[in-house]
Amino acid sequence: MFVRELGAGSGGTAVLWLHGLGSDGAAFGAVAEHPRLARRRHLMPDLPGFGQSPPSQEPLGLQEHADLLASWLSRRGEARVVLVGHSMGGVVGQILAEGHSGLVSAFANVEGNLSPADCTV
Repeated sequence: MFVRELGAGSGGTAVLWLHGLGSDGAAFGAVAEHPRLARRRHLMPDLPGFGQSPPSQEPLGLQEHADLLASWLSRRGEARVVLVGHSMGGVVGQILAEGHSGLVSAFANVEGNLSPADCTV
């Protein structure tokens, strides 16, 4: 999974930005680079099959995306991220926050879809 990383190096709580359907992590670049957020680390992944990330062998569902992110965060040793999800990323973020609450300190759903059925084409 391709991930853009910005911010204050290692340590501290990171902000994990989850993009919507048809987008990628670069969609959050201007917000993550805002001077008021300069003290935070920012993680902006391209979910599998989006942006610069190759597709998975089989298409992933929303739960699988959340589980993949949880596994990735755990492997990195990230301490309770602040999660921001937009559109489909809002639903993936909700699933991640509910199913892996030990990895998430806060969750903001920015114009997120209301249900998994809203995340299909």
